[in-house]
Amino acid sequence: MTDCKNQYVKYLAYICKIKISKFFNNSVNFLNIKSMADISVSGRMSVKTLKAQFKKEFGLTLRVYNGARFADDDATLASLRKGDASKSGDMKIVGNLQVGSFEKRFMDTYGIKVQVANADDTKLAVNTLTLAAAAKG
Repeated sequence: MTDCKNQYVKYLAYICKIKISKFFNNSVNFLNIKSMADISVSGRMSVKTLKAQFKKEFGLTLRVYNGARFADDDATLASLRKGDASKSGDMKIVGNLQVGSFEKRFMDTYGIKVQVANADDTKLAVNTLTLAAAAKG
């Protein structure tokens, strides 16, 4: 019965996105619950940094474009903006965001086309999957 209770607590904590350790004086996360991955993005970030963080957090490849070509890794996101120069701001990428919604939000926020691909960059992710689900294959 205890195993069943532990599994239930783990499930609830994951669903509610609660870091249990906060409730136990920042002790070690005794349930070994991995918090949902997220990345904070700003226009000052380089393409190389964004792609590396995306790979680390989600295990997926992020393709960043400058027009129809891949963007230079040393370019900042702000330098790649096309069209509406007022597009700016920060955004947070979270694992429960659908691939298609993330790609659209990135275009709306920065005016930059991105595509999510699998870990070895051989196939694009399905737009209706969440980033977390796409990472699982």
